[in-house]
Amino acid sequence: MGRLLLLLVFMAEISLHAKQEQAIYSPKREIMILDEAHNFAGRKAKRGKKLLHFAALAENKIAITGTPIWSRPRDYWMLFKALFGSSFGSAWDFDMAYCGGVINEYGGMDNKGATRTRELKHRVSF
Repeated sequence: MGRLLLLLVFMAEISLHAKQEQAIYSPKREIMILDEAHNFAGRKAKRGKKLLHFAALAENKIAITGTPIWSRPRDYWMLFKALFGSSFGSAWDFDMAYCGGVINEYGGMDNKGATRTRELKHRVSF
């Protein structure tokens, strides 16, 4: 007879009530399926930071969206960090590699471009 494989799945929703959060922060899960992944754009958004906590609970992660996301790679660093951990390095490393990062005359980072897009698409696809 075959073995029964129990696959624990949880869905990360955009907004959760306190009681729902406590249920999700329970034991480690096998897989996280993140629908409407484009909603987690931005580096300082609270939902993106919360996503990092959820992603740490899952062995495997799948992000799905029907919305094109390739206009500004910098907006998706938080999502990539949640999905791929530290494989992209720091936000600074990511900006320099994929966002046309340059140091401006004030010593800050200008990162509004898109560079090495073919490589980035390959790295985040399967």
